Order: sequence, then C-alpha cells, then structure tokens
Amino acid sequence: MKKVLMAICVSSMLMASACEKSPMDITENTTMDPTVVIAEKAVDYDQNGVEERLYVRMLTGESKEESDPGPIGGTYLEGEFRLELVSSDGDLLHVLDLNLSFGNQPLIFAINRQFDISFEDYNNDGYLDFSIGQYFSSNGSTYNLYSLMPEGIAVIHQDLYTADSRYSILYEKAGNTSFRNRYYDMEKGAYTETLFTWQGTKFVRTECEGCGMQDKLPTETSTETPNEPTTETNELTVHPDGYVILPPNHYYRGMKVLNDREVALSLFVDPDSRPFEARIDMLENKLVEYGRTEDEYSRWKRVSPNGEWTAVWDRTTFGIWGVSAATDEKIQWTTGEGDWSPVWLSDGSGFYYLYDTGKDMGDGAGPEHTLAYYDIATGEQTVLSFGKGFWGSINWLEPDHSLVAYNGFDDVFALKVVDLQAGTEKQLLDTSDFYYVDTDVHPTKPLVLISEHGGFTWYDSKGNEASQIPWPSDMDEFTRKNPAYAEGGDPYHNPYYDKAIGGGAVGPSQMSFSPDGQHLAYWLGAIGWSSDDKVPGARLVISRDDGTEPVYVTEQYMRVLSYDWSPDSERIFVTYQKEEATGRLYLKTIDLTKVVNR
Repeated sequence: MKKVLMAICVSSMLMASACEKSPMDITENTTMDPTVVIAEKAVDYDQNGVEERLYVRMLTGESKEESDPGPIGGTYLEGEFRLELVSSDGDLLHVLDLNLSFGNQPLIFAINRQFDISFEDYNNDGYLDFSIGQYFSSNGSTYNLYSLMPEGIAVIHQDLYTADSRYSILYEKAGNTSFRNRYYDMEKGAYTETLFTWQGTKFVRTECEGCGMQDKLPTETSTETPNEPTTETNELTVHPDGYVILPPNHYYRGMKVLNDREVALSLFVDPDSRPFEARIDMLENKLVEYGRTEDEYSRWKRVSPNGEWTAVWDRTTFGIWGVSAATDEKIQWTTGEGDWSPVWLSDGSGFYYLYDTGKDMGDGAGPEHTLAYYDIATGEQTVLSFGKGFWGSINWLEPDHSLVAYNGFDDVFALKVVDLQAGTEKQLLDTSDFYYVDTDVHPTKPLVLISEHGGFTWYDSKGNEASQIPWPSDMDEFTRKNPAYAEGGDPYHNPYYDKAIGGGAVGPSQMSFSPDGQHLAYWLGAIGWSSDDKVPGARLVISRDDGTEPVYVTEQYMRVLSYDWSPDSERIFVTYQKEEATGRLYLKTIDLTKVVNR
C-alpha cells in the first residue's frame, strides 16, 4: 500500500501564480445553494461489485457571470468545494477539502466546461486515481492527482502543469508506474512531453519508466554478467557492459556531450535541488568524475562568437545582461521585463532579441514581443518593424540574414522565417498536430527541415520550399507503409505507417543534423511511449542531409531517452532503457565510420 500524507503541504509558487487572475467584468453574482453537485461519477471503490459514487460538491460560494469571451466566459461557480465518496445506500464514506489541496484558494468551475472524472491506477498499487484541475493560462491548467484509498481520499501529486482545459483528464500511462504529461515549453515555444514515475511514496519527473528505482536482477536468459568488475564512486556504478546503475533515489535528467568521447549525465535527487553530474568516458565505459554541479536549467545564456561576452537572462530578472569574459563584470544591456532569446551577430558586435513591448497579451500568453537589435559598442537598442504578438524563441537560419521564430501559442506548434534584409515574415508551420511534427535547422546551409505526417520538407532562408521527400518506408516489418494512406489525410485515422493503425503514433522523431552538416539522424518507430504501441520502441536512422539513403544504425528497437552527436560528427551517444531492467540507464556509442558511407 502506498503511504501518502493526508494533510496538504503549502502550495508552490506555481500554484500561487495560477491563482492570480486578470480582472473580470462581473455582471451578476448569485449566492449558491450548498447542495450543488458540479460533477459525479460511479465507481466500484471497494471492488465488491456494487458501485459507490464520487461527488464534487460546492459548499459555499457564488454563481457569477463573465461577459467577455475567455477561459471562463459565461456562467461560472466560485467558492469552496469538497470531494465526497458516498456508498450505494447514501452513507458518506470519505470527504476531502478540495480548496485545501489547491493552496486554500477559492476554486472556479465554469458551467459550460467538460467535467467528466476519469479513473486510472497511475502507480500500480491497486487503488483508483483521478485528476482535478484549475485554469492556469491559455496554454494549460494545473492538476492535482487524488487516490481512492481504504483510509480515505488522498492527494498523491500536486501542481502538475498540463496542456489541457478540462477539469478532469486521463493521463496516458507510459508503463506500470509512469504516466506521460504534455505541457507548453515557453523556451521552445512549443508543446513537449515528460514522464512522471512513482518512486515509493511520490511521483517524480523522470526521463524513463522506473529510472532511479531499485535495479532488477538479470533474468536467466540475460547475457549480462553482473559479477564483472565495476567502477564505483559515490555509489554511482558504470558497468563494463555499458549501463549505469544510479545511486538510490537519483533520477536521470538529461545528457550533454562534452567532447568526442565524453558525456555528462545530469541526475537529481529532488527536481528542485542542485543536480549531480556524472562525467563518463563512453569509449571505455568508465566514470571520470561525479559530484554536484551548477544548475544551468534555471538560467539561459548564449556566448558571443568571439568569446568576449555571454548574454544571460532568466525568468525573475528584468532585461538581458552581459558578462565579460575578461573581467567577469556583469552589465545590464536591456531593461524590458520579458526581454529574452538573444542571437548574436557572427562578429559579436551585437545581437537580435525578443523585445518586451510592455503590453500584456492576456489569457496567459504573457508579454507582447517584437524583434529588436542591441549594439554592444554604443549601447543602443533599436526596435524593428516586425509583427507584434506572441514570439516563443528565435534562432539563426542564415547567420546575420534570417531567423527561425517559434511562435506557436496555446494548442499550436508554429514556425516562421524572418528575413531581416527584406523585412518580411513567412509562416511555414501552424498546426495542433504536435505528435507528428518535428523541426531542425541545418548547421551549415540556410535550410530549415520540417517533418510533418508523411514527409520531410526543406525550406530556404526566405521561407520558400527547397525540396521534399516522403518518410522512409518498408525498412522492416514495423515501417511498412499503410496502403490506404493518402497525402494530407488524417494521421490518426489514416496514418502513414501500417503499425500506427489502431495503435500509438509511429514515425520519425527527435531529428538532428550532424555538426558538419553531412548527415541527418532521427528515431524511427514509436513516437513517445504508449500502452497502445504496436512498435517496441524506435531505432536510430542516419541518412544524407537531404534525407536520402536512410539506414538503421541500431540493431534493435529500444525505449530511447536521448541521443546527441560528438563534435567531430563521427559518433552518436545514446541513452536508452530496457524493459527487463528498468532501474538501469543504458549507454551506447555508435561509431558512424563503421556503419555509414561517409
């Protein structure tokens, strides 16, 4: 039986900000009858064949009317609510103060919003769990997870930011004790996914199902030899067979390539704590160094091409600041509260950036942005004549000439090309089909690659289509093309690959050009992890940079976590997981000089 605190902890800063709502034009307030039930669901709580009922009941509050369109437009209820579990004969079995679980703030439920409670056993303990959420922004809501346990209704997770607007949602399970969360990443300007895994008494954000849990013993058919010598420091173990056994309660966060043979694995004990870093020699499967490291996830920085300055910015400090490489002096360059995403000119003399106009877009979109330029020598900033609105982030397409801007907002993945010389903007992508969409910018040519359902398309620095080819097919039994596929069709009802029919999404994902620009890498197979998958993971594909001559460079399908190129473009370092040994983080080095015609 899982053990959870029935009392509620103090709400996080995220939840506090979620309760700061914009002023509303209230035209009518009506005190509510305390018997109002806003949601109910039948559930066999004790699994005896007789259904109980779960209610969300309003205790005190008001019915209000919002005259302006928006997330709670129309009639909504604001006040105090509780969860009630009632037996088949009407006896009250358990209650939970819903407001207390959301930081003791008044809760709001719109009358016209879907509120269908969905049950799932997210941590595989035999008890049904469910979610309830509150509006946070137009990009999503914050959700708590609750569990119907014998001793009462328990809160098992709080403040989960998710790209959805319903008051109760069903998270997609990614394994026995993991589920997948989709949310909006402000830095990328796009939707992304992460996993949460049950770690004894709580859900922890991980990059794989079961990462950090007690390692399982090899089965009789295992070819691994656990009695071989290992290199061990501070309890982190690197096995000669190519996997890492993490210390107790340590979880994998990501990988960073350091040079042509070494990587750094970022690990954490608690998502809010300073991470550990394990530096590993991938060619010898040897631990080089292990210890605490500075958390670079909380602050963004970009070094100038000449190395003289580093532009830094974060969520809590106004403006973009410069740090001198010569003196370590920190200077404030811009002053806008939401100024961010600087991209340097190739000579380091200045940078373009997203300029905060001072206007809030409302509906959770944050500040209105447009493009501006900052000159290092003069200290002058110039606001440019480009569109104002939501800009997620910018990167060079052709240095000093054109930019790629990720401007998707709400349930949209969007990308446009900005021609700085011509002063034009051209939208290339604007879709809510985020599962099958991926993009990457060519490192040596002014080309941006967009993968959409069924094909790859390259665009030049002016946003014009340069070339197009279909996704690879018939490379093995899992990549057979659906004979009924029609270009432009619905990817969910008429998918490109036969194995996606009635199953999880199948296609290329995580595209990445090699640093020298000669090759393109991507995973081909299951996109993400789903219980509906008919493909057992994915295999890594390498092709020419134009997408031709695709070949597999991994022999088997695997549950992939991440990969990256070595700086010399001759190797790819991979982290992945095996379902029969979920407590291990596997490492693989792919020598492309042996598998790809270069």
